[in-house]
Amino acid sequence: MKANISIGECIIRIVFGMVFAGVMGGLFTGWIAMIGILAIYPIVTGLGGWDPIFGAMKKYTNEDSPYEDHEAAAPAAPVQRSRSEMNAAA
Repeated sequence: MKANISIGECIIRIVFGMVFAGVMGGLFTGWIAMIGILAIYPIVTGLGGWDPIFGAMKKYTNEDSPYEDHEAAAPAAPVQRSRSEMNAAA
């Protein structure tokens, strides 16, 4: 899978996930602290560079779209030269 989130967003997701997990685990006790498990999603998507929600919506934040099919494009036509052009080049 090609990445659909930019490097900057990956860093933001990882930092946010770590802060969120730390706050939830450090400030709260009991079952409320278990909400910190939700931090797994931004950390994993930040480390992987691919977000399945963005993939379902065909959204991307990096420069190159991973959803454009570059291989399906028609190949460039070969350049046709006449004999006089080939002799002039030599």
